[in-house]
Amino acid sequence: MSKSRDSQETEKRNHKILIVDDDPRILDITAKGLEYAGYQVTTAISGEAAIETLYNKDFDLIITDYHMGQLDGISLLKKAKLLNPKIGVIIVTGNADVTFAIEALRFKADGYILKPFNLDDLIDRASHCLKNTSPPKL
Repeated sequence: MSKSRDSQETEKRNHKILIVDDDPRILDITAKGLEYAGYQVTTAISGEAAIETLYNKDFDLIITDYHMGQLDGISLLKKAKLLNPKIGVIIVTGNADVTFAIEALRFKADGYILKPFNLDDLIDRASHCLKNTSPPKL
């Protein structure tokens, strides 16, 4: 493996991603895919659980579903950015409405991806987002 490839793999391992979804199957598949890609992954089954996790641990990126119980993806985005303005946030949604995209970007989402999504596309989006946010926490 080349030095460049080694440093990319080390950088991935240092990036911490919080995945939030109220569907356990999607949460599990997404987590396993990102772990396989080399990222440190933590999961939360609700927006409320994600907020609690954010108070106890630092993350570089949140990937969250938009439609969840009491605390939706936009509300989580707002709270996460208050706690850490440099954290990246990608919102996953089944809503193809441009109004949603404008709202997400207005509250400083770093991107969104439509359901159903290809796991490789999500991993690429996460990688791109992490390159444009703060350096990984060691």
